[in-house]
Amino acid sequence: MANAIRMEHVGIPAQGELFDQTVQFYQQIFGWTLLREMPSPNRLAFVSDGQGGVLEILDVAGSGIPNPSHLAFMVPVDEFEATRDQLSEKGVAFDPVVVTAAGDHLAYFSDPAGNRAQLVGRKTPLE
Repeated sequence: MANAIRMEHVGIPAQGELFDQTVQFYQQIFGWTLLREMPSPNRLAFVSDGQGGVLEILDVAGSGIPNPSHLAFMVPVDEFEATRDQLSEKGVAFDPVVVTAAGDHLAYFSDPAGNRAQLVGRKTPLE
């Protein structure tokens, strides 16, 4: 195969009333855009960061992504503190910050549906 197969999106659960809350969380708190929403047979919505990151939020039974698995949202390390502060002001509750041996800054949180996530201030982006 000449080219690697590109990952298009990651699906996460958000059942019932948590569905709308979770879609709004990624739109209002993270500034993501709603690409598509479908009402049936099971409700789902695709939201995008506009840079290739896409989440499919599914209105299905099941718990959110549990720790230690997680979604990761990256900012340059010099923007980490300001970004974390902005998200905290919007109601995101973070665990204490961890600084790795590589110099990355990590702060874990959960979205409204209980999906575990991480804000990472990356010293050297993974590419």
